[in-house]
Amino acid sequence: MRELGATERARLRAAVAETLWDTCVIRSYDEGEADAYGLASSPVYTESAPMACGYRPTGAREVMGAAQVGLATGIVRLPAGVSVGSLDRIAITHQAGEELASPFVLAVVGEPLPAPTATLVRVYTVPDSAMADA
Repeated sequence: MRELGATERARLRAAVAETLWDTCVIRSYDEGEADAYGLASSPVYTESAPMACGYRPTGAREVMGAAQVGLATGIVRLPAGVSVGSLDRIAITHQAGEELASPFVLAVVGEPLPAPTATLVRVYTVPDSAMADA
């Protein structure tokens, strides 16, 4: 199998970009200020600019990552080259072009899967009680 040329990769990325019908923001994790014992008191999440993405719910699947088994309930496709850490959150703000009354927040499971045309991220929905912190 031959390697794709730059023009072919650009065309594939453009085709994938046309299928990213949702909008999301990456909430990058930061430990925040340390408490009196030197431990992180509460995490801080910094939002990125809104970007096109594609969210697809899946059946619950166990995913092995960092010696822990997480339960993935969906996949988010992001533009190629977007960096997401395992402690970050992804907030879906629009689905199929429609603004959501309340964004839903997804946590990353394992490491993102970089591909030539997109970055694939396995995710699970953050429970309502934890959404205020995310």
